[in-house]
Amino acid sequence: QVNARLVLEKRAKGAPQIEVVESEEGRGFFRLPLPCEGDLFLDLEGDPTHPDVRIEYLFGFWDGKSQDYVDFWAHDEQEEKQAFESCIDFITERLIEYPEAYIYHYGSYEETQIKRLAAQYATRESEIDEILRKRRLVDLLKVARESIRTSESGSGLKVLEAFFLPQGRVADVQTAKDSVVLYAQWMETRDDALLNDIRLSLIHI
Repeated sequence: QVNARLVLEKRAKGAPQIEVVESEEGRGFFRLPLPCEGDLFLDLEGDPTHPDVRIEYLFGFWDGKSQDYVDFWAHDEQEEKQAFESCIDFITERLIEYPEAYIYHYGSYEETQIKRLAAQYATRESEIDEILRKRRLVDLLKVARESIRTSESGSGLKVLEAFFLPQGRVADVQTAKDSVVLYAQWMETRDDALLNDIRLSLIHI
């Protein structure tokens, strides 16, 4: 939530301002489960400019267990189905190994897309039903909107980077739009260095 008082403080102090909001039980930070070594942080990247149909070209995880980035790529519908299945299998295997683990994401996009892809390809539907039934997905955007006020406009992840990445991103990709632009360039050139730039931008969030 943007706050006028914090906007004025930002102007006076020359730096973004943030404050925690007291939330009732079940909202804000109360939405967060206890941390688990097996927690996953999921981010999907899609290409709205694909010539035939929208493709989710990257299914990416930050893995709390390995402390590394795990990624599944797709560049056409057949590969998208395979990457989607690999993504859901990875989640399922993790929840078997760590029953107390959760899958965190930012905004409704990831949940919406995995439901869409399960229906589109008629695959992994029971696994996704189980994930949803056990409420293993945690939307961090809801947590942020209910927990903090800032001097910035909006609650998007790129906006909030002003607070946890004050020096900016290490990699060249600064926004989701940049990622789409780089992916479009890859579609033309097939230069895998461009895919690596996208990957590095997500690793260094």
